[in-house]
Amino acid sequence: MKEEDKTCLFYLLSGMVILFFFIWSIADFADANGWVRMSKNVSSGMGASAFFSFFTALFSLIISILALVNVYFFCKRDKADSEE
Repeated sequence: MKEEDKTCLFYLLSGMVILFFFIWSIADFADANGWVRMSKNVSSGMGASAFFSFFTALFSLIISILALVNVYFFCKRDKADSEE
């Protein structure tokens, strides 16, 4: 695999991770427990479920942001270091 192909694959996978975890943090279905699900749990008085939904949504959002930061640092890396 050429270096350009590896770079393209990295960007593609990073984009998929960013999109997946960002959507997962907002989602409103039982397995995702995103921000929308958390607000519904709070409205319904389901405190424990809202508590776990909050942390699930928060961690999904953090993973999405860290993947974006990783792409930024990958773009800013020194090309000479990768050729050695």
